Order: sequence, then structure tokens, then C-alpha cells
Amino acid sequence: MEEILIKVEATMFSKQIGTSPSRYIRALRLQEAERLLKQGNLSVADIALSFGDGDIYSFARAFKRSIGMSPSHYRDKYVLIEQSSTDG
Repeated sequence: MEEILIKVEATMFSKQIGTSPSRYIRALRLQEAERLLKQGNLSVADIALSFGDGDIYSFARAFKRSIGMSPSHYRDKYVLIEQSSTDG
């Protein structure tokens, strides 16, 4: 019975939000990973651990699939943009 309720709730969530609960949570985690990468205080490995994967390679694949570049390239690009905006 509990499994049926979970499936019904997931279906209702998907209809309201437009995506599955797991994809929604993954998107939120990726947004947080972007924020942490921009801060530059944590290593990519530490961010991967906070992402919930515990595996830097699966985190990097998910990040690249979603954002279009690796976490380290994303950080490098963001830092370069920040430096150029403060130099001007």
C-alpha cells in the first residue's frame, strides 16, 4: 500500500512541477554545485561528496551533461570572468 502512495505522490509531483522528483532534486544539487564552484573554496572532490554521489567521476559526468562543461572548466571560466570584471 505504501508503495502505491509513493507512486501516486511522485506522479502528482511530476504533473505539478513538470519533472520527476529525482530529476528535480538532481537539478537543485547541480545548482548548488555551480554556486560552490563559483565560490572556489572547495575542491571538486569535496563538492562531489556534498552532491551526494561520493564519486567524483559520476558527479563530473552529471555536471558536464547538465551544464555542458566539466566542473573544473566551469570554475576556471567563472574565475576568469570574475578577474576580468575586476581588472577593468
